[in-house]
Parts: sequence; structure tokens; C-alpha cells
Amino acid sequence: MEMIITYQLEKDFFPYFLVTLNVYGWKNASFLILKISVQNLLNRDVVANLGVEVIPQIDSEFGYERVKITETSKMIMIYKQTFLGLKYCNSKELLFANVFEWDYDYFKNDSVIYKGMTNKIIDTSYTASEKGSVITGCIRPISIPKGDSIATSLFILAGKYQYELENALRMAEKNYKILTSVKDEHVLPEEIYLKQNYPNPFNPVTKIKFSIPVETLRSTKGGTSFQNVILKVYDVLGREAATLVNEEKPPGNYEVEFNGENLPTGIYFYKLTSGEKSITRKMLLVR
Repeated sequence: MEMIITYQLEKDFFPYFLVTLNVYGWKNASFLILKISVQNLLNRDVVANLGVEVIPQIDSEFGYERVKITETSKMIMIYKQTFLGLKYCNSKELLFANVFEWDYDYFKNDSVIYKGMTNKIIDTSYTASEKGSVITGCIRPISIPKGDSIATSLFILAGKYQYELENALRMAEKNYKILTSVKDEHVLPEEIYLKQNYPNPFNPVTKIKFSIPVETLRSTKGGTSFQNVILKVYDVLGREAATLVNEEKPPGNYEVEFNGENLPTGIYFYKLTSGEKSITRKMLLVR
């Protein structure tokens, strides 16, 4: 079963982002898979923190639940007499998670939510009062080019006992692999990737797409930083013909244009480097 929900985020009646939620469920399964897609409607590229906010209601009532968020499993576990779990399908994505006491005024102040989305991961248990808790989990900052979309997916798990929760996670991971067997270019990449340029052969302009994975994000004392990304073009003698990218970039999918109008006909190589990893591909300029 698949259910699709769309929501448009606006400010002063101007649309900023379009959010689409795909919900996947299976008969008699104790898990759901949520795919959250965000389209950038602004007239500029943005680097965004994409996160979720959870106000749990377990065993038909709010309050007194315990919450555990660990660095190792990257799972947010909520439990009283029943266990609930929240986990990003790509565990590398979870960067910040926080729990705080629910308050009637918390939702009126965006800074409270922002703080919850940019705080460190909690590695201890938290027990809520009768008011209940608010849980936030944020993925690593991502780049969304203007007009483009990016997506992330989450597991929602349930079980009477913790081992049932873990069994549900294993089943959810198997079903997620089936859902993603067809590559979705809007999903946050898990590995560095360099596509074949298009068109190829070309004269004189071609486009090159590449992906920077979440693992390239580095934690620092001041927060987080991005690895430097370099994309260069070389001729058959190894001489540099052009530098297309040479800057720090957040995880995401990118496209650049290469114009070879000042170069002679021939074979050229374009090389993508991020950290210690690099990929090289060949293209043909025909004048």
C-alpha cells in the first residue's frame, strides 16, 4: 500500500518548499517506510537541514514514555509497555537528535525546534513527565538546487518487546532494498558517484552530473564542515583543460556544464575528487 501526502511550506503567501510524503505499508507488517521529498521552489540554491519532529502517543496516552537515542544504532527508541522506533533508512544521515519536554508554547517559537534539530545526539535515556516529550531528528545538511528535489526515508517500527522492534527493523530493511532497487536520483547519495556526460560525443557543450555522499561531512568543534570537491577536465596528455568545481560542497546531487568551444577535437577525461576518493570518466569533443 502506498499513500501520498503533499504540503507546501509558505511565508507571506510565497511558496518556499513543496514537501511530498510517500507512506509505504504491508499487510500484517509492524513497520512503515516514509519517504520525504522536498522540492526547492526558491529562485536560488539552498543548503538545508531536513528533520522530523515526533510527539509520541504510546498505549493511547501522552506522557511518561522513555526515549533512548544512541550513536551506535542511530535509532530513536520510544517505549512504555510498547516499543516504537524511528530510524533513517540510511543510518549515516542522522546527525542531530534531541528530546525535550512538551510545552504548550513550544510550537510558537521556531528557535526551540531549530535548537532541537541542531543539537548533539543524546546517548542517554530520557523519561518524560505527564506532559510527554518532543523528539527531533535531523539529517546532515544537504544542498537543494533551485527547482530540484531531495529525499530521505525513515523506518517507523513497532513491537511489544525490544526484540520484536529489532525484528521489524530487519524486515523493513529488506523491503526498503526492494523499493530502492530502481535508482532514485533525488535520494541523498550514500557513495560518491560520477555519471557519464551527456551528450557524448558533444559539440561544444555537455553536462556532467555527480553525487557527494553523506559520509563526506566532517564533525568539528564548531559544528560541521564539508569536504572540498574538485572536478577537473584533462586532455589525453594529462594537461589540465578546465576546472569545473573546486570548493566545499554539502552532500547532494549536482550538475555542471562544460563548454569546450576553445578546445580542439579529441578525447578528454574528467575527474571528480572528494576526500581520498576519486572517479575518472572519458568524453569525446567533436568539432
